[in-house]
Amino acid sequence: MQIRAEKVTQNIPGCESFTVTDLWDRNSTDGLVKSRPPRTLSQNPSFDSLTDTLVTQPANAQETARNNIIKEMVETERKYVQDLEIMQKYSTALSQANLMDQDTIHLLFPGLNKLLNFQRKFLIRLESTAELPWQEQRWGQHFLESEDEFIVYEPYCANYTNATELMLANEQNLVPLNHLINVKGELPGLLIKPIQRICKYPLLLDSLIKACSPATYPHLDELKQGSDAAKHDWKGHHLENFGELLLDDIFVVTKSDIDREYHVFLFEKIILCCKEAIAQPAKGAKGVAKNGSILKKQLAPPPLALPGGVGTPQKNTPLLLKGRIFLGNVTQAVPVPARASPSKFFYSLAISG
Repeated sequence: MQIRAEKVTQNIPGCESFTVTDLWDRNSTDGLVKSRPPRTLSQNPSFDSLTDTLVTQPANAQETARNNIIKEMVETERKYVQDLEIMQKYSTALSQANLMDQDTIHLLFPGLNKLLNFQRKFLIRLESTAELPWQEQRWGQHFLESEDEFIVYEPYCANYTNATELMLANEQNLVPLNHLINVKGELPGLLIKPIQRICKYPLLLDSLIKACSPATYPHLDELKQGSDAAKHDWKGHHLENFGELLLDDIFVVTKSDIDREYHVFLFEKIILCCKEAIAQPAKGAKGVAKNGSILKKQLAPPPLALPGGVGTPQKNTPLLLKGRIFLGNVTQAVPVPARASPSKFFYSLAISG
């Protein structure tokens, strides 16, 4: 059974033919893409009526700001999903062209299919919400209910640096597909899209909060909770999920022949590389320290204690997350020959993943 009748295709312009079986796979949203033609906000009844309202009844500044934020949220979400679909098609083309092995493609786009499936469904929720009257639009609810699902970003964000290095290392192998995505001019910008989007959500929600009034919006507290969820929980970094802390100490971590000293925490499921937070300068002073790690508050108070009471004495200085290694991604850990430094010898362990 397939949607092929001329009457149907004429009434659904741009719809790609699909079979009913395309919709059977609950783990894939590819069938939904074929059966649901894309819409623009000009086709959205909510924004059509909104435009009419603005023409006949000038809105106040707060309402205008709110409408602009919602429009931006939905339109940028739709564009983001389109970018993910482009990346998925590119990944499939790489596989079919045999330009690199499957493991390398997976490392270049880690968890992309799951990420795209989630974002397609999330987009539909945002579009549906935008069609409701303002008092019924529960934007915070989506982020609260999807909080656990945002864990699909974990492998992508954790491996983003490796993916960019892999792209550069395989640049010549990717040139044959420049007609799809230019490896120098376009691919770097696409690879960073998920990182940018996950950081954009809190900004959009905070802007929406400022444009809301408790007197006219009954879901303001829920919106604030959704904003908090988008800020703190998208990486899935909760200490209780790391397993037992096995070891922590000061180690030198070498990457690209550059040595950096980190406070390393070895858990059962993850290795965290942290540095002490630099105190913020007084207001108006130059050189504001970089901030924003979600572990800053979680790792500092109280100090972490090692099993059996062994290890480096802990201080109360807040720590900023600088790197992480998910042990589920580690494929090999082997000792390498000791090498000398100006002050000591390093006995190194090479970790591959």
